[in-house]
Amino acid sequence: MKMRLQCMCLFLWILNVFSYSYRVIKTPIFHFPRSIKQHHIVIIQPDNNGHLTYAVDYTPINQNWKTMIRLFLGMNVPAEIRVIFLEKNVCLHCGTDEEMEGKWKKANLEVNPLMFPPILKLKEESKWKDPQKMNMYNHNCQHFSHDLITIL
Repeated sequence: MKMRLQCMCLFLWILNVFSYSYRVIKTPIFHFPRSIKQHHIVIIQPDNNGHLTYAVDYTPINQNWKTMIRLFLGMNVPAEIRVIFLEKNVCLHCGTDEEMEGKWKKANLEVNPLMFPPILKLKEESKWKDPQKMNMYNHNCQHFSHDLITIL
């Protein structure tokens, strides 16, 4: 299944199909308090294939308390771009952010970001060529989502 999704992404890239619809959902950084929603996840659907839906985010690799303290102190921490395939036939603009967050949490099929055309384009054109370090104040998930939406 994972190989089939990677091949599908490669096929879209070969066809040079870069037309997407998107939605940004805001989720909590911590499990407590859930009302502070500062983490951005971009939900993306190719315009020519509405039943394929992906969630893309930029997040620290080790999400423990030491990493979070380092982030809040303005230090760089190791980070990664995640591309996750959501369930089929997801209505991009239906439902609340909480419902979309629930679909994101249930999804378990991660796609190689280097096989996802928008990420390839983002890495070519911007400061995201080497997204290995995250900084809370000048290189975070909100900067990433803004730059990703700009190229879509």
